[in-house]
Amino acid sequence: MNIKLFVYVIIFMIMMPFKSFSCDNFLQDYIEYAKQQKDETKKRYMFNDNLNQANKGFSGAEYNVGVMYFLGLGTNQDISEALYWLIKSSDKRNSRASYTLGCIYYKGDGFKPNYEKAYDYFLMSSSSSNKDAEYMVAKMLKEGLGVEQDLKKSFEYMESAAKKGKSEAIKEIGNLYYNGEGIKKDNFYAYLWYKRALDDGVNDFDDEIKSLRETMKGSEIMRAERLYGKWRSSLYQKM
Repeated sequence: MNIKLFVYVIIFMIMMPFKSFSCDNFLQDYIEYAKQQKDETKKRYMFNDNLNQANKGFSGAEYNVGVMYFLGLGTNQDISEALYWLIKSSDKRNSRASYTLGCIYYKGDGFKPNYEKAYDYFLMSSSSSNKDAEYMVAKMLKEGLGVEQDLKKSFEYMESAAKKGKSEAIKEIGNLYYNGEGIKKDNFYAYLWYKRALDDGVNDFDDEIKSLRETMKGSEIMRAERLYGKWRSSLYQKM
């Protein structure tokens, strides 16, 4: 392998760490890079380097090429080529490629949304404990998008994503406990998750917390506060 080409591919992949993104901004890291990198020649050079490695079957390079085709980064935008390379990467169990495909089919970028395919790719990505994918699987199961509605399974995926720190899931899980959706109504755990949401700067649950304080016994609130303190100090490990 040409060492210089290999180094460029690796550097490009390191610059694009797998951050947590919702489908509203799922390629934000690449978009930010494109804004910062003004040298079009360098972008084309990186694209060609990644394409060279992708043609040799490297999953990470296949993913990069797919994204670069999708965004028109270093090459002309081509949705068909983007899907081709992303699918090749996903087939090699690249969780990020599967998640990206899920978002593309979910949003319908360049074509009509395909919720069945979106769900399948999110589910594939979630098998690697991808919290973003778990959240989307939970959301689609709850809404019955691309899959038969299943509130119990939706709750299980939502809770898993929340326990991994997915902000949107943390915000939602308290509501599920509070309303008894997919799980038996539980004021104790609703209170805990609402408190966790406050740590994320979500201040939408003042009324719910007030209502819970009025409903719960003083001993329950004290126990919840103690468990919350232990939970927080242990970086929100499994309760």
